[in-house]
Amino acid sequence: MTTPPPPPPDSGPGESPVPPPAQPSGASSGGGGGMDFSSLSQGEKLVGLGGLAVIAVYVIFELITEDYFVNYVAILLASFILGVLWIKLQRPGTTLAVPAASLLRGAGYMLLVFGVVLFIDQLKDDIFEAPGATIAAAVILYGACAVAGFGAKQLD
Repeated sequence: MTTPPPPPPDSGPGESPVPPPAQPSGASSGGGGGMDFSSLSQGEKLVGLGGLAVIAVYVIFELITEDYFVNYVAILLASFILGVLWIKLQRPGTTLAVPAASLLRGAGYMLLVFGVVLFIDQLKDDIFEAPGATIAAAVILYGACAVAGFGAKQLD
């Protein structure tokens, strides 16, 4: 027969004698489930960064300042990339019909090809003679597509 452990000594007024439960690593203290980005590979992070940058260019330069038109194909691909990453991070037990790495690889390569085609098309339209904000948006968009493509290459 075992005896229960003695109660902890009185810690004084206002202090709880029981220590708070330890949080698992990667958990945020701010309510809700945090995303553990350490579970992503370097390629997945780069593809996600490219997709996030495309959405940022769309929000900043098209919706807010109306300086640059982002093609909806790029927005669709970027949204798809972020959706796959969200499923992978928020629902780790979910199995997709196609592995997430294959989906991200395909979407990253498509975003890269789209960025190259867009760059060539906008070179013909003298994009670099446009106002500064338009040039900045275009260069950021090209860079985002390149980053997504480079990340897709790392997923091979």
